Amino acid sequence: LDEILTIIWQHIHLDVENVTLIALGGYGLGRIHPGSDADILLLPPATFTANTEQKITEFISAVWDCGIKLGSSVRTIKECEFDA
Repeated sequence: LDEILTIIWQHIHLDVENVTLIALGGYGLGRIHPGSDADILLLPPATFTANTEQKITEFISAVWDCGIKLGSSVRTIKECEFDA
């Protein structure tokens, strides 16, 4: 799964954008079960271009097109902050 995501990431050219791909849940813990979805977080900068947004959309679509069940979210660091 890591290799597939990396290949797609590079093919879409997200590797040159200021976006971070973070594995979450069982996938992030290295304990994904067969048939489970892969939970990921795409973390762009606080402000990002329409081009970056388009690349993120293409990435998510391409992963789904490969038959990988994906649980994805796109959030900035500010949107991830938790106020206790």
